[in-house]
Amino acid sequence: MKIERTSPAEGYIEVTEEEYREQLAAGRAADEAFQPGRHRYIRGGFRKHHPDFDSATVKVTVEVTLSLDYEVLEYFKQQAQLLQADSYQAPMAQVLRSAMEGGAASRKPVAKKNGQTNGQTGKRRRAA
Repeated sequence: MKIERTSPAEGYIEVTEEEYREQLAAGRAADEAFQPGRHRYIRGGFRKHHPDFDSATVKVTVEVTLSLDYEVLEYFKQQAQLLQADSYQAPMAQVLRSAMEGGAASRKPVAKKNGQTNGQTGKRRRAA
């Protein structure tokens, strides 16, 4: 896709027939794919077109990068298969939500090998 900006908030997106077919082949629904052609966009017009939108009532998911022990990842992949979930992320999210709603955040921090507790970041300081 070729993007041509006419200003910081406006521009055009050009989509070729080949790019459109690639989107469909990647699994995107036809009504969600950019159709071939030249499309004008204007950023920041959402509130103008949806004045009654209430972001507090919308469930938002956030993409994160997370390092896990191999065994933990394999466990959640197995859980996903047992539950016939789309991915391991669904059972992982359920466990995290359950811990959050069960008061896990108010529990005492757990000491880790490197001397940090959950919630701490940064390097360990040496004793004086």
